Amino acid sequence: MMKKILKYTAKLFGFLIASIMIGYCVFMMNSRLLLHEQLPMLAGYGNAVVLSGSMKPAISVNDWLIIHEQENYEVGDIITFIDNDNMLVTHRIIRITDDEIITQGDANNIRDKAISIEQVKGKVIKIFPKVGYVISFVQNPFFIVTIIVLVFVLMEHSYSKEKNKKSENLEALKAEIEKLKSEQ
Repeated sequence: MMKKILKYTAKLFGFLIASIMIGYCVFMMNSRLLLHEQLPMLAGYGNAVVLSGSMKPAISVNDWLIIHEQENYEVGDIITFIDNDNMLVTHRIIRITDDEIITQGDANNIRDKAISIEQVKGKVIKIFPKVGYVISFVQNPFFIVTIIVLVFVLMEHSYSKEKNKKSENLEALKAEIEKLKSEQ
């Protein structure tokens, strides 16, 4: 009995994890493709994969960043923002005035054009070195569709296997009943 409970719990846990992953990937894909949101934020958090070396050595290409919206930003914070050319950029704040923020990449010799606070998506709160390779792959629409298909195939396989086992047990029970009837 305990083995059945563990098996059922493992299946349920796997289904839950797969559902969360699929839901998150669909949210990200819809936000980017349908809403044209460059950095979808969920509950004030977002993530991005670094595509350039402008922040070396602090941040490298293919690092994965976790970004969180803040109420206030300070000089020295690394922020992610939408620049005046509508591009997603992650640079360090070098100056803040009443109505604008000036940023610059650590590896750049010149500062960026000023931005407004409304252009800031959030502060980088965590950097995962080189994890961007995996994240880029996982957020690929082909991968998302493959995972969805795989989950359904595995669920169907599991259901069919369980159904066949029950059918075999039923046939064995019928044979046993017939055997007992014939002995009377």
